[in-house]
Amino acid sequence: MYNRTSLNRRGKTWQGTAGFCRFLNLEYGYSIPETCKKVQEKVKTAIENMTGLEVSDVNISIAGVALEEEK
Repeated sequence: MYNRTSLNRRGKTWQGTAGFCRFLNLEYGYSIPETCKKVQEKVKTAIENMTGLEVSDVNISIAGVALEEEK
């Protein structure tokens, strides 16, 4: 679906809350809305567990879609 090298990230904190932006490259055929929702939930949970900060938002942008190579 995506790999760690295709995941660019930015984040900032403000008065005990955090907001993050993620840029993903997906493989063709995956549901963009479903994948973004799953990534948002996982990033939010991971950051809150690791830092104790409240995550106010996780914004996901699709940087590209990788098409399958023909065989």
